Amino acid sequence: MDGNFQRTGIQLSLLEWVSLHFGRKLFNFLEGTGFAQDMNDALEKMSSIVGAHDLQLTQNMERMFHAVPEHSKRHGKEELIDVIDEVLTALLRKKVAKGWYVKPGQTMKQYLLEPYSVVTYRQGLYLFARDVNADIVKTFAIDRFQGFRRQSDTYEIPDDYHPENVLKNAFGIIGGAPKEIRLKFNRMTTPYIQERVWHHSQKDKINRDGSIELSMHVSLSPELKQWLMGFGAEVEIISPPELVEDIYKSHLKACQRIRPNIFRKLQDDGVDFFAEQRRRE
Repeated sequence: MDGNFQRTGIQLSLLEWVSLHFGRKLFNFLEGTGFAQDMNDALEKMSSIVGAHDLQLTQNMERMFHAVPEHSKRHGKEELIDVIDEVLTALLRKKVAKGWYVKPGQTMKQYLLEPYSVVTYRQGLYLFARDVNADIVKTFAIDRFQGFRRQSDTYEIPDDYHPENVLKNAFGIIGGAPKEIRLKFNRMTTPYIQERVWHHSQKDKINRDGSIELSMHVSLSPELKQWLMGFGAEVEIISPPELVEDIYKSHLKACQRIRPNIFRKLQDDGVDFFAEQRRRE
């Protein structure tokens, strides 16, 4: 067992070395956590099997390859680092854990969990775990755990579990009962809609006027609503009716905040703006 022994004949190619560094860039949102430090340490160790010429070519790699960050969650907080470490250890050692979790606007709740998957979504870390008492796999934002502690009991991940199935009906990370969604985007937005796969269930049809109709089988999640609100008048929600009504009221409430004087005058005159708009339609 010679500490100076190093395997020979193994060498990373230039593109393999670049790919590893670029992949590290994509995980910058984990800065301050053990994840980031471990990746840095691993790359430092692997530099010994990269050719000297390739190392010279990539000495300015930090400037040649860059990942534009989204609005990341704050994973570097000291108390959260401990939670992340506990989650990873419980997952790898298959240990049942107690988690103290707070949903926005609600009081803290304790869960008994079997961690199944750690997931990244929009620069955030999430946990798919079986709620032992409810006997269902739920989604938890790891940064919302106020505490996470492994227990002595162990568990096994079911053979038929796949994280893709948790997300099957989700438009993002939040699942739920799926609905058939029908949307129509104007011709100016059509190229943007065509550029991406928005959901695996999507079907689209180009109309003669250049607009595009998009249908998906997804849950009516807050993520879907935020996505649609971002298109403003460029999208028409055709169905289901409850989504049409929800987006309609949200836009009107936004107008009310921008032009409060108009809505105040209507109220003073005894006019229900929402009811009046419906009557005119």
